[in-house]
Amino acid sequence: MKNLDSALVSQWGRDWRNETVVYVTNWTPYQYRLIKQLSPHYVIFDCVDDVLSFPYAWNRDEVVNAWRGLAQLSSLTLAVSLTLRDQMESQLNRPVVLSPNGVDAELFIKPQPEVPPCLERKGGRIRVGFAGTLNHWIDFEAMLSIVETFPEVTLFLIGREGQMGNDQHVQSYRRLLEHNNVCYLGGVPYDELPGYLQALDVLLLPRIPSNASTSSNPLKLFEYLAVGKPIVVSGVPITSDANRLVYATNEQLSFQDAFGNALAEGRDPSISVVRDRQAYAMKHTWRQRVNSALSLIKHQ
Repeated sequence: MKNLDSALVSQWGRDWRNETVVYVTNWTPYQYRLIKQLSPHYVIFDCVDDVLSFPYAWNRDEVVNAWRGLAQLSSLTLAVSLTLRDQMESQLNRPVVLSPNGVDAELFIKPQPEVPPCLERKGGRIRVGFAGTLNHWIDFEAMLSIVETFPEVTLFLIGREGQMGNDQHVQSYRRLLEHNNVCYLGGVPYDELPGYLQALDVLLLPRIPSNASTSSNPLKLFEYLAVGKPIVVSGVPITSDANRLVYATNEQLSFQDAFGNALAEGRDPSISVVRDRQAYAMKHTWRQRVNSALSLIKHQ
């Protein structure tokens, strides 16, 4: 902290504060002390999750006080969902702007020339996949129900293992890994991820209903939409304009039933639906998110 200012001056010049936007999320509340000492002119404080509802050892009062300090320093405070926006406005006592997540749409839309060898189709089996961190908010029971109900399916799990939930949740994960029709691939380089998703027939986004899920706006949904494949979603809110593009569970529709509908599309793909999903993703790129935030700062 003592040397960072001089390091920034040597790299960017003495006027760096007028030319730089500092970006910080609510996952790093203790950056407040560093940012306060640096005194940048422009700060974006982005609330990306209901952090305090996660099973981590946070000191709630310390975190909220740090958030309030960041919000006071910020030129713009954002939140990824309506629920989280309302919650953070209450905690911070200041306006928060809704700004959902985005996607590098062109990266995921661009056709990949080769199918990753580990996803080569064998015996005409249906390839289904999940890509993301495997942790406490993922509904492993829902995915297990798919491989047990649809024996023609091979489920590929793509992503690192994170912090799990309770013992029951850990047991569900282990049972899923032990199933004959489940293949755990681990993490893959991000620029290779589009090739994996494009090789799958159906994409899964099963989250356990919780405060964290209700407040979320999963990055993965935008990446899935950019690929264009049928998507099965549970446990997270879906905006009305995206609802027609996914197969979301509800009180009348189970995860298995939603998957069955997605599987029917996967067997008989619709080019127009694929294009609708990709067009939606193109309207929600990171470039658009950044430009919108910068515009709000400029017009303060």
